[in-house]
Amino acid sequence: MPELGDLIEIFRMGVAGVPIPLLDYQHWAVYVGDGYVVHLVNLGSDSFSSSPSSPSSPSSSKPQTKPTGCKGKVKRQKLEVVADHCRWKVNNKLDNKRSPRPAHKIVEEALSLVGQDIFYDVTVQNCEHFVNKLRYGVSTSWQVLKYAAVGAAAVAGGALGSIAGPGGVAGGAGALALYVKNKLE
Repeated sequence: MPELGDLIEIFRMGVAGVPIPLLDYQHWAVYVGDGYVVHLVNLGSDSFSSSPSSPSSPSSSKPQTKPTGCKGKVKRQKLEVVADHCRWKVNNKLDNKRSPRPAHKIVEEALSLVGQDIFYDVTVQNCEHFVNKLRYGVSTSWQVLKYAAVGAAAVAGGALGSIAGPGGVAGGAGALALYVKNKLE
């Protein structure tokens, strides 16, 4: 049973419960008591996009860029509803590197955010960033780092492979994967 302030990792599968490589991911929530969690949900709305400034606007001479994220919402729901038949576990894996904030502070802040619209971006502000910020005061996502490392390993391996042949691809990707694994653990 989770304790107040625990991070809950929910293992989502590919499509209709069928694992599809690179489509599986973890959704994250923070336990707030009585079977409830608070989590950040991607609503997929484009409502947080900035509109380009008008040509007559004196406020900025720089072109405005559209952010890549979308609208998210902080929700409080029963863990069983959020898990939706997926496997889940308590995972406070940064406790060995960072001191968690007091449980009552985590819960208090999480509950104060319920109902708020928050900018959501899978690479810089996703559900894992959200819960790590609540528990540790640091916004980080190991999933983003993991997938970025996989991409970097593919690029590095490809570059080495073009020079050293197939062994270079495996060697470059393997070395980078070990480096990232050590950083994540």
